[in-house]
Amino acid sequence: MEIEGSASVDVQARCGSVTPLGRGLHMIDLCDWFLPERTAAYVFPEEGILIETGPAVSFPFLLKGLTTLGMSPRDIRTVILTHIHLDHAGAVGLFLKEAREAEVIVHPRGARHLVDPRRLIAAVRELYRGRFDEFYAPVLPVDPDRVRTVQDGDFLLLSEGRRLFFYDAPGHAPHHIAIYAPHAEGVFTGDAAGVWYSRLAWTGTFLVLPSTVPSQFDPEAMRRTWERLRALKPRRLFFSHFGETEAVEDVFGQLGKWLPRYLEDGEFVLRRYLRPWREGEEAEKAAIFAQAVEQLSEMLWERILREIGAQGRGGERAREIFRRETAYRHDIYLNAYGVMEYLFRQSTSEDSG
Repeated sequence: MEIEGSASVDVQARCGSVTPLGRGLHMIDLCDWFLPERTAAYVFPEEGILIETGPAVSFPFLLKGLTTLGMSPRDIRTVILTHIHLDHAGAVGLFLKEAREAEVIVHPRGARHLVDPRRLIAAVRELYRGRFDEFYAPVLPVDPDRVRTVQDGDFLLLSEGRRLFFYDAPGHAPHHIAIYAPHAEGVFTGDAAGVWYSRLAWTGTFLVLPSTVPSQFDPEAMRRTWERLRALKPRRLFFSHFGETEAVEDVFGQLGKWLPRYLEDGEFVLRRYLRPWREGEEAEKAAIFAQAVEQLSEMLWERILREIGAQGRGGERAREIFRRETAYRHDIYLNAYGVMEYLFRQSTSEDSG
């Protein structure tokens, strides 16, 4: 797989790179969207455990990282997925063709979509349209006999009596789990604790945004998840997007700041579009909703850029990095989509109630 562009040589080298995190844990840069420091997989080599596979486009980088660790897919006995969104789990079917003895651990509500991913594919294809094949195909089904579901509070016993604990972590999605590793002093958050834009960190800018993507965003469940993860008092958080941080309180502080802003801006947009949406014909509703999403996306984008630019001496540089990344702009669009979808859904339920 080749990466085009003037920075392709550097990017190619960084994709699949491995970062040791101590306590027997390593992180692989999966280069989702061919962008370094966007999506991560985590590996406990001695235990044969892989957390996240990333999307199909990242599969070569996952293999490269395992090779760097002196491993092959056959050395992995357990694949743990925080949730089934394709940027986290899209390559699991491909991976299991190579990791013939591995089982997959997933939330009970996600299992059927691994076995039969057609509905999941259709939903993502609608959002990404012409770019689905570029980033996410192929998505292969998983043998149901290789899927293991975990309930809230279950644990996986490791060597020397160590354990990984699984917790329900809804809000981003109802089929989301977080994984607490006491021996690594941290929690694998998936998208439950948002997205850390760690590429900005070298400028002195610390930015964490909640991930409110469609179609099952629930702000109250998300807040409860944050409270629960925070109560574990982890020393570290391991983000799927992207990296490891010890600034745990800063993370939850930013999440608590940004989610109300998302909702306040969304409610402002809703007041403009709700009445014409209610009164419109079915053929018009989709266009009205799309306009609402675009307006909120633009509002959030400009707000975030202003906030980044105000963060100290490196803020202007960080703002330029953030502004030029198509993937980041798409993140904000999806966040806006999820917020507006939630608010329109709430208004409909209030009408029917």
